[in-house]
Amino acid sequence: MIFSFFLLFYLYKLKIELFKKNFIELLENHETSITSSKEFNQSLRLFQEKLESLKLLSKQNSKLLELFDISNDYFEDGIIFLDNKGIIQRFNRKIITFFDKEYFEIDSYKKITDLTSNIDFIDFFEKSKTKKINTINIQTNFPQKNFHLRSINLDEIIVVFIKDISDIISLDKTRREFFANTSHEIKTPVTSIKLNVQALKNSLKSDNKDDFLYFLEKIDLDADRLQKITEDIGQLHSLESGSIKLSPEELRIDEFMSGFLLNFETLLSSKRMKIKISKNNFKKIKIDSNLFFTLLENIISNSIRYSKEDSNIEIDMKKNKSLFSISIKDEGVGVSQIDLPHIFERFYRGDGLRSDQHNGLGLAIVKHIVDLHKGTIEASSEINEGLKIMINFPQ
Repeated sequence: MIFSFFLLFYLYKLKIELFKKNFIELLENHETSITSSKEFNQSLRLFQEKLESLKLLSKQNSKLLELFDISNDYFEDGIIFLDNKGIIQRFNRKIITFFDKEYFEIDSYKKITDLTSNIDFIDFFEKSKTKKINTINIQTNFPQKNFHLRSINLDEIIVVFIKDISDIISLDKTRREFFANTSHEIKTPVTSIKLNVQALKNSLKSDNKDDFLYFLEKIDLDADRLQKITEDIGQLHSLESGSIKLSPEELRIDEFMSGFLLNFETLLSSKRMKIKISKNNFKKIKIDSNLFFTLLENIISNSIRYSKEDSNIEIDMKKNKSLFSISIKDEGVGVSQIDLPHIFERFYRGDGLRSDQHNGLGLAIVKHIVDLHKGTIEASSEINEGLKIMINFPQ
């Protein structure tokens, strides 16, 4: 649509220029004296017809220029018009944004080198002078962005379309990383199950009951791990795709927390750990109870997994008229300052002590749940001093 409009615009412009050239030639051919009134009338009529045609074309050209100016702010793509010498004739506002320039300096941008010093851009524009159609993808570093460029050479005018494809490239990279990480996560327990099944067969042949029970338990643990991975992937996909709809309700926080903690009694007692809860004087919060349960389940599970025995997990809750705040702090191995900014990214594994025994999806799910509630989440930590996660939910 945009391309068709500008192609039409410059075809009209070229038509006018060609008409002007022919009209001048016509005048030059009639510099000789006119010998009769009939010849004079014929020449006058011809001139009038040419003038009317020129006026019509000029009017159409003016309307297209006016349409371009009105529509300038609405084009998603950057558009530059250059003459066949590479001098900029016109460009839209998006070009200013793409090249991080100031709009008040617009009159000073005459050449492509006035807009950018990027060698790839300059080389593309140079080659577009001799090619009818030219396309390329270019990556810039400061800031890091990806652009798709396409030029159409109309002899007198070169039209260049510039599209920011950074989001598309990023999405494709995320998709490829997701499949690679998912494959890796699933492959690990599947390989372990296959090895343990073989060991199980060997224990049957040797009639070793202890080995049989040992390998059977390992297979059961790997199956549980595989199930958790598939459940987490499914839930993360549902959150990212928007198929999970928020259903906030009035939740009695004391009753909810009592029921929630029952799910962790066995796991806590196995490591002689305790969860301590403190809160100010409030009874209800407005939240999606199912998603809030999932959020706490992922955070508390991580805290237990990475905490030493005989340690505590502290949950602090506060509420005012507009905000419900909850923080969860453990006494575990902690997270390094290098890894800390990335802990809410899916499949992220740092190099520290928390890098094993998890699939890297739990805190990514937590982050999406917070985002769905239009809340905020942040974390603080030091190695061997535990991890603290702080979340705010608007009320």
